[in-house]
Amino acid sequence: MTIKAQNLTISIPNKGCDKNCPYCISRMTMAQDTNFDLMLRNVKKVCTLARAAEVQSVLFTGKGEPMLNYDNICALSPYFKDWPMEIQTNGLMLATSYENILIERLFEWGFDIIAVSVDQDSLFNFFEEKDLFKRIKKNGMNSRITVNVTKDLDRYSNFENLIDYCKKNQVAQLTIRKIVAPDNYHNSEVAAWIQANTSDEQYKQLIYQAIAAMRDAKPIRRLNHGMIIYDYKDVSFTHSDYCIQEESQETDTRSLIFQENGHLYTHWNSEASILF
Repeated sequence: MTIKAQNLTISIPNKGCDKNCPYCISRMTMAQDTNFDLMLRNVKKVCTLARAAEVQSVLFTGKGEPMLNYDNICALSPYFKDWPMEIQTNGLMLATSYENILIERLFEWGFDIIAVSVDQDSLFNFFEEKDLFKRIKKNGMNSRITVNVTKDLDRYSNFENLIDYCKKNQVAQLTIRKIVAPDNYHNSEVAAWIQANTSDEQYKQLIYQAIAAMRDAKPIRRLNHGMIIYDYKDVSFTHSDYCIQEESQETDTRSLIFQENGHLYTHWNSEASILF
């Protein structure tokens, strides 16, 4: 049987991170040695399998901050320009890059969406001050913010406030994400922080507010793995109860994952899921 996948995820070789979030999910998944030469050797095979799997989009991410390794992004992105492309980042380098240089380069390399993972401090202070999302829009791309719900999310822990923020700052898509440790975690310190500092109650409250606010809103699409996308006040909204892919059906997987060791997997946290 042919594997079907919603997207292809590319893990850019790790050159560290400039934020050090205590809830970092990447630190809890299996570590991989970097072999960029093997990535370049296998990239055309990955494209072949992605087409056979009917992949609809390509996501660039990493075990660290991918924008710290933008040379590798530049080298790999031309292979995937036929797909809608997005990059997942903490946004810090983009917000401070001189005269939008990095934002302009992402557009030139073929990216369509810049997905910024945020918490309260970065979202409602730093990024707004730097006009990051407006600059992304001005340079021909759209942005998504993924709000990681922790106990500290109080200043804007209201669904309508988040939607208003998106409209004010020209953010096209909003995701509210519950932070959870994967079943097979590889970092007990991060898992303990998540258990002590995340708020299931606050996440539920935000979702209840969303449901109440969107009583008359209609879904605009349903993703293969259950997430529903809504149009609310011209902002695309969804929410997620999990952070990484840990299970899939027999031939239907959320992502093909091109790891930084040059091999292709169907799960972030399983060596046995290797395809080649």
